Order: sequence, then structure tokens, then C-alpha cells
Amino acid sequence: MDVKKRPTTMVYNTMKYSDKPLMGSVYGYKNAKDCLEMAAIVFGGREEIKKNPVMASIPCTLTPLNYDSAQLGAIIAYAEYGQPQLINSLSMAGTTTPATIAGLVSVQNAEVLAGIVLAQCVNPGTPVVYSASGSSTEMSSGSLTIGSPEDAVVSLVNGQLCKYYEIPCRISGALSDAKMMDSQAAYESTVTIAMAQMAGGNFILHAAGIIDTYNTTSYEKLVIDNEVLGMMRRLDQGVVVNEETLAYDVIEEVGPKGVFLVEDHTLEHFRSEFYRPTLSDRNTFEQWTANGAEPIEKVANRKWKELLASYEEPALPADIDAALKKYMENI
Repeated sequence: MDVKKRPTTMVYNTMKYSDKPLMGSVYGYKNAKDCLEMAAIVFGGREEIKKNPVMASIPCTLTPLNYDSAQLGAIIAYAEYGQPQLINSLSMAGTTTPATIAGLVSVQNAEVLAGIVLAQCVNPGTPVVYSASGSSTEMSSGSLTIGSPEDAVVSLVNGQLCKYYEIPCRISGALSDAKMMDSQAAYESTVTIAMAQMAGGNFILHAAGIIDTYNTTSYEKLVIDNEVLGMMRRLDQGVVVNEETLAYDVIEEVGPKGVFLVEDHTLEHFRSEFYRPTLSDRNTFEQWTANGAEPIEKVANRKWKELLASYEEPALPADIDAALKKYMENI
């Protein structure tokens, strides 16, 4: 495919095959504007999407302390249309920033704030999200690390900065440098997504499926991370304390050595109180063995294939589809 066609093809395929929120191209002013015009075709026109934003973007800095012309153009285009932007810096401690976490944060904070200021100069009130995903460098190879504790610490710092600035915060999610869905992928992803939760991120990007330092998406990991996210959402609910949840009456009624299993209070609350896994196995060892003794990676492999087989293409009206194709042909 012609490189020039890739941004609009990406957006077209997203519109046609998914009903999830959109993210447009940031490879220059023209590419960004073409994506925005395509969104206008689908969502009621240019003025309508300016009033009711429909497409996000994630323009990135050129660390340290720089933006290239393409990313600046994208910031300007999305600001002109009033669309939300995740102004992003991916800094690498020890290579593109100082080796200290404080030094990394100093650099990326200056970069992100500069992009936010530009967006506001173009169109005051443009919705922005503070987006920074810095981490450490693997000094033996010079490569980025994303499943590291430093990545998790930077997430926590970003959360605090955004509370100080009183603006929304994007934090990276379940990240791993592993090359497959294995134990390394599991423990790195759990640490990084837990810190994203603790940091209070408003927008968790790369929340599921990422391995190989952003280079690869694992379908098995996508399904497994979804399970972890369900657990994180349960953690976020915390504990509701009131007369009903303290359950003094039922405790008194059941009394010492009693059983709560058959009580109405249990039946009324267990579904909302307990997280029910969609993937994890909680059977006894004997039941698990009788069911085939499958490792979770194999279960996840079967799960994503079932999901793909049951996929139903969203309805894109024929006239809208034709208008999008015509616009793309004329670019």
C-alpha cells in the first residue's frame, strides 16, 4: 500500500469494522485533517464534530525537548477541529533524558506542557490529556524497557503531576518486554497496570495485549489482560460501609458456628460484591484435571478464537461508506 494512503486507510477500517472510539493519524497536518474530514462524513459534518468531539489523537514529542513538524502539524489540525489530544512524551532515562527518574520527569513534563500550550494557542479550550509514558533504558542494549519498575514509578509521578495541574491523565497499562504470553508477561503487566490504577489514570492506553516493548500484540495476552482489568476494576470499587453491608442483623441471626451460604443477605450481595472471572480457573485440582488440565495460555488461545468467530461487523450505511471511499480516492 502507498504510504500516503495508510493514515486514511487506518481510520476507514476502524470506522467500518469497529464501534470503538476512534484515534486518528498524527503524521502531519494534512494527514490529520484528512482523518478529521472523514470523521465529519460519518458523524454529521465538520461543525457537528467540533461541537461534539469524536476522534482522539496522540501526537508525540521528539525527546529531548523537541517536536518535529509532523507532530506539530497534527496538534494544530486537531486543535482547529476541537478534538481531544493526548499530548505524549515517551522518554528513555539514560538515553533521551538523564538517568534519574526526576530528570526524566523534568524533561518530559516540559515537552508535554509545551504541546498543551500550543493546542490552547490554536484553539483555547481544546480538550487535552497529559500523556507521558517514560521508562528506563536497558543499558546493555540501548533498548526501551516498558515492563520495568521504573515505568511503573513514572506512571505514579505522572498521576500526581496531573492532579497538581488539574487536567486529565493518560497512563500506560499492562505492558511487558516479554516476547510471548508467558510468566514474564504476566508479572510485568500486573505491576504496570496496578500502578496505572493507583496513579488514577483517566485514560489507560495499551491497557491490554502489549508485549515485545510495544512491537507486538498478543491475542492471548489481550484476553488475559482483560481478566486482570476486571480484577482491577473490582479493586477500584473498594469497600462500601453502611448498615446493610455491615450486616449486623444477619450476623446476629446466624450466630456462632453458623453458615451464611443460604441467607438472603448472601444471595442479595454476592453478585455485586464478588468479581466473577471470565477466564481464570477456580475449580478444584481434580475438576481442573478432569476438564483437560489446560494452562491459561491455551484457554486464552481458544477464547480469542471464539470471540473472533462470533464477531459481527458494525453497520456502516452504504451512502456513508461510499462517501468515505470517494474522499479517499480524491486525496
